[in-house]
Amino acid sequence: MASSIWVMSASLIITLFLVMFLNYVAKKTQNMVIKADALHYKTDLFSNGAVLMALALISMTGEQLIDPILGVGIAIFMIYSSMPIIKEGILMLLDAALPQEDIEKIKTLLDNEKGINDYHYLQTRESGSHIFISVHAVYNISISLYDAHLVADNIEADMKTLFEGKTVHTLIHMDPYDDSEINEMEDGH
Repeated sequence: MASSIWVMSASLIITLFLVMFLNYVAKKTQNMVIKADALHYKTDLFSNGAVLMALALISMTGEQLIDPILGVGIAIFMIYSSMPIIKEGILMLLDAALPQEDIEKIKTLLDNEKGINDYHYLQTRESGSHIFISVHAVYNISISLYDAHLVADNIEADMKTLFEGKTVHTLIHMDPYDDSEINEMEDGH
């Protein structure tokens, strides 16, 4: 019994360091696969801890029900902890838009851009560590193409700063006037 406790203790310590490292990398990269791997090893950590605790408690009390009770607790933790990763994966597969708080950051950036008069058709989606943003920017009709392009480049650079650690793909359609009503009528056909 004592050798089992020592082996489980060593496994627990090694797994703890692995979980800490994976959590660090997952936070830095926002990579869903690494998040899932961190969760996998975190459940291993709790499982090893539960086995170690069960061995100690069973050797002290002789009660055999301790092991299945701890096993059920670990199963509940695994189900509860995996739900956010499952939700994130489903949203990524469905090409869901960015969260509303991120969309508001983009809108604030566009509202504060002095080089454009307005914008419409803002569309966003996220796929892994890639963010896709598409928008129609309305310029003053007398702006040169060169100056409009410089403004679009500045908007793209500013959008990249909103999502550090992500690869941001921005498509800015340059409108010389607000054509949103005309496009809405064409979309209705």
